[in-house]
Amino acid sequence: MTSILRKPFHFARHGTTDWNVLQLCQGHTDIPLNEAGRKEAAALAQKAASFNFSHLYTSPLRRALETASIVQQTLSNSQLILVDELKERHWGQLEGISSLEMYRIEEIEESNPSFNPGRGVETRDCFKVRIAKGLNRCLANDEKPLIIAHGRLFLVLCELLQIPLVRQIPNASLIHCIPAHGTWTVNLIGSNR
Repeated sequence: MTSILRKPFHFARHGTTDWNVLQLCQGHTDIPLNEAGRKEAAALAQKAASFNFSHLYTSPLRRALETASIVQQTLSNSQLILVDELKERHWGQLEGISSLEMYRIEEIEESNPSFNPGRGVETRDCFKVRIAKGLNRCLANDEKPLIIAHGRLFLVLCELLQIPLVRQIPNASLIHCIPAHGTWTVNLIGSNR
């Protein structure tokens, strides 16, 4: 079974992009933040300032990296580290489909683990292994990291933490993940909407 180190960490999804507004599956398509997303990232930075993170780990995709860079401007003593394994799930030829279609595919995968959507889509199992590897890299090197990444990553994170699946979290909200008594507690610190 794929697992992650039992250490507390904070997670934030990137700020809003135009494709988020249009409710399109982004995957590895490298979409920048829109103006609302930049404002959300600045508000996230204000929340993050009270936690004094020494390291910000981020996906190298532009929407996450731009969010992390805006946060780092406020946390000037924080080191920004790119972690390739934190990229969003690769949806292959399906990138650009509606988020609702993407959710339907995920629901089929959840009920039938052997289902493979094909068309160049990274399998759920491969994605989960990649994410666990990336998270463990972050957690092994830091006592209290902030990880800035993507919505599908959080969905798989729910599986890894063995908590109820959350299909979508708000853009640029801060989430605290805490191991406790053989389980995990996940707290939404705030939403920028």
